[in-house]
Amino acid sequence: MCWLIYASMASLIAGASFYIAHGQVLLRDLGYSAAAASSSVAVMAGASLLGNAIIGAYGDRLGPRRLLAGALLLYALGLLLLAHASGTYGLYIYAPIMGIGFGASQVGAMAMLSHYFGTKPFASLTGVGMLIQTGCASIVPIIAGAYFDVHHTYTLAIYILAAMSVGAGALLFAARRPIRDRSRHSG
Repeated sequence: MCWLIYASMASLIAGASFYIAHGQVLLRDLGYSAAAASSSVAVMAGASLLGNAIIGAYGDRLGPRRLLAGALLLYALGLLLLAHASGTYGLYIYAPIMGIGFGASQVGAMAMLSHYFGTKPFASLTGVGMLIQTGCASIVPIIAGAYFDVHHTYTLAIYILAAMSVGAGALLFAARRPIRDRSRHSG
């Protein structure tokens, strides 16, 4: 389960680092003005707060595993909508969907680590997860940029990033719940 959580974290940050590095260029290539592209990025960032709140409100009741899986699927849908954004509505449809998925996935992964492994190893488990995330965050924009330079499109990169999130989400839905050892959750 730990490695599945790390895969979820990696797929999330891979898409986020792509978006931060190339989102404006992609949106400008789709014909949007700099102001419109920037506004949609702001909508995406603001919507992530709603995703954070959803996990906070429902995580204990519904369980972080299912919520994280759903959030990753929502995030993937946002990425796919980004790849094909057109018109005013297209610009502002991808952003909240992607933002809610991102925010919920961020909190969901951390909630899963503490929920399944307790509070004692939380810092070390999170530290390893952040190392994996940072590695993905540093590599993906370079690869996507090199691909764009050759092919003049981001579509394949976005499809791969969405597939990573769908894969992690599907595996989370299919995963069996680990047996909780109550002794590890104290202290």
